[in-house]
Amino acid sequence: MSMPEHIQHTVSVCNQRLYLLCQLKGQNLPVECLDRIFDAIVISKLICALPSGFGYISVEQLNIIRKLFVKAHRWGLTENSYNADELFAFRDQQLFKAVDHFNHCLQHLLPPVKKVCYKLRTPSYELIVHKLKQTRYSYLVRMVFENLPV
Repeated sequence: MSMPEHIQHTVSVCNQRLYLLCQLKGQNLPVECLDRIFDAIVISKLICALPSGFGYISVEQLNIIRKLFVKAHRWGLTENSYNADELFAFRDQQLFKAVDHFNHCLQHLLPPVKKVCYKLRTPSYELIVHKLKQTRYSYLVRMVFENLPV
């Protein structure tokens, strides 16, 4: 399944879950409970697999997810006004911290730790970035080069 198809399927499932929440709201379920259920069935669905492909989604697909959050907040299904960019960036950081743990199964994919010395020359990792144009949106490349010391 391609990334646009995956996003479309995920958003359609989330829209069905918003309908379920509307039905629960119609049964006079308190807003606090609706908010918890929204986190459990909508937010968890969105953040479960998106960090691996978040760099590959287009602006239009990201806007579809943003509209889903706006609709849920406007309908009163959640008290929080979620920001998709911040939510996925936070999830990326959480996943990277987990991978950075010394006994994680993906730890061997990370580059070895280097001692940082201050030089006036350009860092050598800039050359690596140019070589990785095809994979620059993959999760590991985004996290490694985003978290390099400057």
